[in-house]
Amino acid sequence: MRYLIDENVRYSVCERLTKLGHDVVAIADIAPSLTDEGVLELSAKEQRILLTNDADFGMLIYRRRFPAHGIVLFRLKKDTRTNVLSRLEVVLRDHGDKMAGHFIIISENQIRVRPLKIL
Repeated sequence: MRYLIDENVRYSVCERLTKLGHDVVAIADIAPSLTDEGVLELSAKEQRILLTNDADFGMLIYRRRFPAHGIVLFRLKKDTRTNVLSRLEVVLRDHGDKMAGHFIIISENQIRVRPLKIL
């Protein structure tokens, strides 16, 4: 799978996904300070799942109707390396086939999966 990692996501996420054999690009490495709109545009253009901690992407997609390939939003109160990677592994295991075309919200106790299709 192809991933785009937002600047606000721990770099250990990039390392873990790369170790698992995924194609991973980090915004911090290729375009630091890129706007949210630019990040979404790049994600859609390159067909990469965006991983972020920024809830503003939901507004851009559902209210302003920006296109996206797929988004995983971390909404964790405990933003430790261990917790982030643990929750990511649950998503990869249980929802890996649903990442494209969906907005996935990860919290401590819940994983919500919503379609990106705008009616």
